[in-house]
Amino acid sequence: MTPLPPHDDLLLKFEAEGALPLPAPSHQGTLPHDGAQIWYATYGSGAPVILLHGGLGNSGNWGYQIPALVARGYRAIVMDSRGHGRSTRDARPYSYELMASDVLAVMDALHIEKAGFVGWSDGACIAMVIGATTPSRVAGVFFFACNMDPSGTKEFEFTPIIGKCFNRHVKDYQALSATPDEFDAFSEAVGLMQRTQPNYSADDLARISVPVVIVQSELDEFIKRDHAEYLARSIPDAEYVELAGVSHFAPLQRPEQFNAAMLAFLGKILPRPERPILSVMLAVSDAPTAVEWYKRALGATVLWSLGSVAGLEINGAPFFLGEPANNGWESPSKLGITSTRIEVFCDDPDAFIARAVDAGADGGRDMIRDHEAPWGVHRQGGFTDPFGHIWLVGDRSPLKGKVG
Repeated sequence: MTPLPPHDDLLLKFEAEGALPLPAPSHQGTLPHDGAQIWYATYGSGAPVILLHGGLGNSGNWGYQIPALVARGYRAIVMDSRGHGRSTRDARPYSYELMASDVLAVMDALHIEKAGFVGWSDGACIAMVIGATTPSRVAGVFFFACNMDPSGTKEFEFTPIIGKCFNRHVKDYQALSATPDEFDAFSEAVGLMQRTQPNYSADDLARISVPVVIVQSELDEFIKRDHAEYLARSIPDAEYVELAGVSHFAPLQRPEQFNAAMLAFLGKILPRPERPILSVMLAVSDAPTAVEWYKRALGATVLWSLGSVAGLEINGAPFFLGEPANNGWESPSKLGITSTRIEVFCDDPDAFIARAVDAGADGGRDMIRDHEAPWGVHRQGGFTDPFGHIWLVGDRSPLKGKVG
């Protein structure tokens, strides 16, 4: 992982260069939704974490957080809010509910049932709205630097740090937006939403049922500390964390401090990240006979058997046996090689295959799709790497199935 830079408390580096450049994504795209085109990208694999940036910003502002999440074994998902960054907007006024619907649409497109949320400023409001209105999709909300009613904001005072952040936002908007000359109108539209929304009462907050941590910076320029403390008291079982020595821009100023708080919360709400599992399928002429031999000779346990193909394990390490003639692939002996077909089981087979194809693999041999299996739906597909090896990539369901 790239080492984090020295503190950028005054945002001198951010104004000049931006955050750390985003790494190469596992997958990215643009989703048409409700009058807008929403850009998104994913990084790594594991339990999903959706990062939602602040007003006037874009996903590039998370440059110091994405590598930390991927290194910890999470799948990081970012998106540019409508009208921000690479995403477009229509003429309707902004609302946090509208932007929350964009997030849910991206989750649907990526087949993400439930995720942890890390929200910064406006992104925190969006995450909390989703947690309040669609709790089944939210594992928890890391709520950083935002208010849930207009009384929570301080009287605005322009500071040099705010000026440096604003200058960076203008540059990024001009570089990324489909309407690079309309920053002033965009800024005013976002500002109107921020001055009037959200408007959650104490009763509304009391109905929020997902895990929440309210994170407040000691020197936040926009949000009152007593409002953050009020949110933590009003939301059932919410935690309160204060970040010392930083302001509204903590993810940029002192990434290591911010990331430590973020990862601590995610570790409480998300399952332990699982790494991809690499296995093999051994070509055999008679799968049932081979199954019996591996049971007898190596102490293998049968996970499942479908006759011509079977899954086994030895002390928790899975492997597979298959009859090439009955499963649509050639045996190593017929091909004149000793290689076996390589099997991979991971959380996001679509992204795994897409990245391989982007790097030059042939993905046309076995397009990814859902298969009906005795244990349920199994999503898998394949590719041939540039060296002639055949890879089959799927979700983890065959490792868990128990079929006679």
